[in-house]
Amino acid sequence: GMLKYYQPIILFMIDGSEGVTATDRALMKHIMDIHLPTIIVINKIDRPGARPHWVMDQVFDLFDER
Repeated sequence: GMLKYYQPIILFMIDGSEGVTATDRALMKHIMDIHLPTIIVINKIDRPGARPHWVMDQVFDLFDER
């Protein structure tokens, strides 16, 4: 028979206006500590006041903190 293997991944959504919160930072630290593949989505970028490039810079900073 066929052996099926499922790899857990995390879909991590960050608000495009709010940016990275303290909770997001703590969760990302935990995710990186357990080495799970993660897809980061910047959500709500179509809303007035959204700053997706600023949020993306904050996300990159999370990796620099490691």
